[in-house]
Amino acid sequence: MRADGLPRRAALAGLIGCGLAPLAGAQPCAAGAEGLPVPPGGRLVFTILRSGATVGSHVVRFARTGAALLVTSEVSIVIRFGPIPVFRYIHHVEEAWDMNADGSGALRSASANTDDDGTKHFMRARATPQGLAVESDKGGAYTAPPGTLIATHWNRAELDGPMVNPQGGKLLAPQVRIGPTAPVALADGSAVEARRYALTGDARLDLWYDLSAQWTATRFVAQDDSVVLYRRV
Repeated sequence: MRADGLPRRAALAGLIGCGLAPLAGAQPCAAGAEGLPVPPGGRLVFTILRSGATVGSHVVRFARTGAALLVTSEVSIVIRFGPIPVFRYIHHVEEAWDMNADGSGALRSASANTDDDGTKHFMRARATPQGLAVESDKGGAYTAPPGTLIATHWNRAELDGPMVNPQGGKLLAPQVRIGPTAPVALADGSAVEARRYALTGDARLDLWYDLSAQWTATRFVAQDDSVVLYRRV
């Protein structure tokens, strides 16, 4: 995200976010009536490119135990000047979901920790009857409206309402423009048909989801005007 997820010097982005354990007795914060887009292999892997050069990876893992789903996102970025690392970015997010028999689910809690080249950020969230209770270093403490999700991007349903930036915890409400489907390149050079979602306002990036609703690619312009691309492996 252009505003909150961008390292100061390298001007890349941390785009992930959350999770802890289910909160007993709390009302679900959001549900996916059409089913959560858990990939068949249990993970999504992206290569991160900046100005055409590989600088890191983004891995999302899905682990289901009974009716509980834990989604873990890990981002690792290293920018080098020749052989010398000049910038490091580490982002870890966990999301705990309650799953239904039909594959739909409800977010119960989330957590995120970020090391932005030595600057630390955190976010914690849990479902309550009033909405998603969030505590963070940038957004402070607040209750987000029911239906709010964490902007970790694996679940396209995050675009249906406000979302919490997992780096720092600010509440975002971007405008979303839905485009047509088109072939989108993968890391191996092949392509899949995917639909583009262009976000503007307080989050500026493009997201693509394939015809099975799997997160497929991301593009945004960093603070130094370099173009950052996510290519799914």
